Amino acid sequence: MKKLLTFVLAAMLLITVDAFSQGFTLKGSFDNIEDGKVTLEMRGGDKFATGIADGKFTLKGKITEPGLYTLTAEGIRGGVSLFMENAEFSVSATKTNNGRADVLEAKEVTGGKAQAIWQKYMDLNTELNKVFREETAEFMEAYRAKDEAKIAKLEPVYDAADEKKQAAQMVFLKQNSASIVGAYLLNSQASRIDDPDKLAALMAALDPKLSETSYVKSLNTTLEVKRKTAIGVMAPEFTQNDTEDKPVSLSDFRGQVVLIDFWAAWCGPCRQENPNVVEAYNKFKSKGFTVLGVSLDRKKEDWLKAIEDDGLAWTQVSDLNYWSNAVAKDYGIRSIPSNLLVGKDGKILAKNLRGEDLHTQLKKFPK
Repeated sequence: MKKLLTFVLAAMLLITVDAFSQGFTLKGSFDNIEDGKVTLEMRGGDKFATGIADGKFTLKGKITEPGLYTLTAEGIRGGVSLFMENAEFSVSATKTNNGRADVLEAKEVTGGKAQAIWQKYMDLNTELNKVFREETAEFMEAYRAKDEAKIAKLEPVYDAADEKKQAAQMVFLKQNSASIVGAYLLNSQASRIDDPDKLAALMAALDPKLSETSYVKSLNTTLEVKRKTAIGVMAPEFTQNDTEDKPVSLSDFRGQVVLIDFWAAWCGPCRQENPNVVEAYNKFKSKGFTVLGVSLDRKKEDWLKAIEDDGLAWTQVSDLNYWSNAVAKDYGIRSIPSNLLVGKDGKILAKNLRGEDLHTQLKKFPK
């Protein structure tokens, strides 16, 4: 009898585990939304949808890999982020209005180990953002007022606050390197880690079981790009058309110090930095310095107007493919403004020089 009971309990456990591994169940409750359709989607990955009835829904499926998903309601902006895995989840959210449109806002999300870690990160980030806003309020006021002198004075304060925030996020990442959340966070932060050896060390700390996830695969690609665009290596060759649709190659500028400047007409921070680049160009162009602009624009007319409005006298190239710009992808550019300073021999000297840092670096070269 005892053996039979043990067998039955083991069989029940196997059935439970098997059912659990088959997929996920997501039960939802929405305030102020009676009907419609709800969609659960991972960017570039799985997608599931079902109907809403009386503000309730149950969504079932099987995800191919755990990761960050977004839950949205048809016709309503915003969404609920949750770290999905094949487990049981519940979500409660409400429809609010921000004065411009109806927005879906989360109230509570439960279910899964990764989601519990993600919620801790979200709570941490809320606090970090609050502190960051307080510490950079004066800088942002100057930025909105376009007070160039005050911006220059307060830029170190902004950078220090940003570095402090990033350091706290990195501590959390390291503490959760065994979780898929850690892989996601490292992938999202990777573009800000210029040193490929530092990135490689952080990747090595991740759980080996995560190696086949899309986040780690993306990290492997990012690391490869960072190694070929590291300081001291030859800048990857490229060719794109200029404003007159004539091909221009990086190698055309060999023998000059070149700032490869990634920007776009639609990018506010880029336009804010342009006067500084213009100043550097005018100050050092007689000493063998030039700029090669790579635009991530989509509309040629916007690109050309911004060049004229900002007085950008140097060569500009673009394939007008927005974030899919071939040069930007080859160089691993995920945010703009971004730049690389390339020496006369074609080797990368420095990265992401802004403000006075650009001028300081250029002063090092002989007249």
